[in-house]
Amino acid sequence: PSTRHGCHDRHACNMDSYGLIVILGPGVSMCLGSAFALSLRIPDKLQACAQNFSAGLLISAVAGELYPLMSPPNLDHMSCSLAISAGFACALAFMFALEHLTESNDGEGEDEGNSASCRASLSVPMLEGDEEARALSGFCALADRLKADVRRLKESVGVGQRDEIDARVHEILTSVHQADRQLSLTGPLSERDLSRMKFHCDELTKQGEALSCKSTLSEQRHALKLFAGTLEHIHEHAERKRFLRWKPMPLPPEDFSELKGSKIPWTLVASVTADGAVDGLLVGLAYAASPGAGLAMSIATCVEMGFLGLSFCATISNATRSALSRAALVMMPPMALVLLGMIGTAAGDALEENPAVFVGFIGFSIVCLLFLVTQELLAEAREVAGENAIINTTLFIGLLSGIMIGKFVG
Repeated sequence: PSTRHGCHDRHACNMDSYGLIVILGPGVSMCLGSAFALSLRIPDKLQACAQNFSAGLLISAVAGELYPLMSPPNLDHMSCSLAISAGFACALAFMFALEHLTESNDGEGEDEGNSASCRASLSVPMLEGDEEARALSGFCALADRLKADVRRLKESVGVGQRDEIDARVHEILTSVHQADRQLSLTGPLSERDLSRMKFHCDELTKQGEALSCKSTLSEQRHALKLFAGTLEHIHEHAERKRFLRWKPMPLPPEDFSELKGSKIPWTLVASVTADGAVDGLLVGLAYAASPGAGLAMSIATCVEMGFLGLSFCATISNATRSALSRAALVMMPPMALVLLGMIGTAAGDALEENPAVFVGFIGFSIVCLLFLVTQELLAEAREVAGENAIINTTLFIGLLSGIMIGKFVG
């Protein structure tokens, strides 16, 4: 019989105790993260190490375990190429759609610090009654300012001075951002963002000292580019509106009872549950394909899901006073993860006789994993690590660990 993806090795694809542990691990990790959400605060540097380590494990699983499975001996090159392309296309569409759900482009804030902002919806906040009146009342003055800014811009365009026009445009953008926050009743900046902004301001001071007319033109261009990049990054912190699994919200305020009622962020619940389901499906498929890949992905997903549990539970705790609602909602993603993990393992076994579909699923898995690695794990870890050699080395420790897991388990 065929052994192209390990289904007939000593770790069979049926749900034995080993496979059950592999699949249950990430779900348990997310439950633990949720349990500690109201008391645990992970240091940024330790968090960056965990992100790099997870990324290394996932890269190892993709390169060492999943990539070879996309060339089965019983499938011709044309069918294999079409299956891989279909899997890649579906994965890209799915991941960008999931990212769209967890990132607002229409004025949603992180919402931390007052009753309007504690709901943490991933869509534009639905304001009602007094809140809507308060938002519109403050917006009227900003709308008048925008109109006046446009009149001044037209005058500057008439003069034709580039620097003056640029200054006017940036003034209008500032007013637009203020108006956007007013319509959403966005709360104050989080402590974490303020801490990171102070760190980057120190960087900006050092980079400003490098700006000097005493060096060469190319050196000054490079120094100015670094300075502008840091400044833009500070601006991103000021405007950040995205739910991030690695960045929990602050604890609910002591006067949390003042909230008038539960405002469940259903878009957030749906997207996080879908995220957990996809992660479970990938772990299950990876385990069906290769026990080593399944274990590596399970370990990396445990780290990811632990932090997601922290962020998700903290957000839900800021959204509802009901302990029963909080418990039910925070259990949805880990339950979806375990259920889809079992389905993924069973599907991998069933698809043994249909190599084209199996290869398509593997292509789908690879894109989802690399999307997570490049768009979240490495990007967010780099923000904290900078040039820190120890933190950056954890990426390669994770890579080495994944290789060792493949050697001893695969």
